[in-house]
Amino acid sequence: MSNRQRGRAFQALQEHLFVVQYRHIQDTQALKDEVATLNSKVALLETQLQHQTTTPPSTLPPPQQQQQPPTWAQKVTKSLSSKPSTTLQNKIALPAVLTKHDHTIIIERDGTVLPDNTNTLTIRDAINSAIKKPLIATIEFTTNHHVLLITKDNTPATFVLKHHCLAIEETIRATIPAAIGLRKDEIWHKVIRNGIPTTSSFKTVQREIEEFNPGIHLPRLPRWLTTEAQHQDKAASAMVLTIASKDSTDKVLSKGLSLRQEVQGSTLLNLWS
Repeated sequence: MSNRQRGRAFQALQEHLFVVQYRHIQDTQALKDEVATLNSKVALLETQLQHQTTTPPSTLPPPQQQQQPPTWAQKVTKSLSSKPSTTLQNKIALPAVLTKHDHTIIIERDGTVLPDNTNTLTIRDAINSAIKKPLIATIEFTTNHHVLLITKDNTPATFVLKHHCLAIEETIRATIPAAIGLRKDEIWHKVIRNGIPTTSSFKTVQREIEEFNPGIHLPRLPRWLTTEAQHQDKAASAMVLTIASKDSTDKVLSKGLSLRQEVQGSTLLNLWS
């Protein structure tokens, strides 16, 4: 085997090891999310059990049973059902247990580090004061310097964004430096695309993928799988692509991706969701 062949074999092995390492990292994060979801379910069941054991049986006749105060979800559903509607799709249907994704609103920033004096309680109280309801339970910071708003109880993030988006936008401009937007947390899917020339820029690859592959949207810029030092002497290397939906991801994995510039023999590999 020649030195060149050995080099290619080593490069392929190196990229494979990076893929395995990346999968382990994301599997760990997925397990953390599942644990958070299970904890939410347990808390809901405990609340229901406590209500069943502490609520005294009603002594009133069935026609005059005392009614429990309606929840906000019931009020919203009743309000919507009172409007003209021809289909059941116009009514709000909430899942029995909300996942952390359902509870999360992402405040996107420009990537700069948050000031040391940034206070989560100050942000939470300012937002709840602006929307005039205590719908935000906690504030979290991500490793890439974004801010997460976690809604309370059985309040979905979609409800908060639908009714209070403008108030939240005005508040975060004053309380969160370099905030550039907010959105609901979504489950994105990642794939690895190798054979991309190392001279390509992230924006160029993103633009070409969306231009030459109709229906495919990359919500964030691609990035190299390896560090710059590890691929700087290579003609091509692998990129991690973030795709917005599962249907688009399945389409990409089955039909491939078209790029203006690519190395012959490039492949796609599904990483995680």
